[in-house]
Amino acid sequence: MSGTSVMLAPSCEQCGCALDALPAVSAARSEAPAFSLPPFARFLLTRGAILLAALTLYAAGRLGYDAGGASGALIGVGVAGYLLLPCLPERIR
Repeated sequence: MSGTSVMLAPSCEQCGCALDALPAVSAARSEAPAFSLPPFARFLLTRGAILLAALTLYAAGRLGYDAGGASGALIGVGVAGYLLLPCLPERIR
């Protein structure tokens, strides 16, 4: 047991990202990403993902409307939105 209590905030004070418990040696080596996309490719992939998500929500709303009217459309869009949540990054910049 330590003579003093140490408690760190779970996020960085400057940028807000989550703190990782890594040894200093491995943290210095892990700063350079193994693979990164060019900015234009990242832009295209982001816009493509937004378009596909919008089309998915539209299709779910249309299917729900055809099956149960306005309330079915709300349920369809809600379920599709819930199923799309794992596709969102932890922090959107």
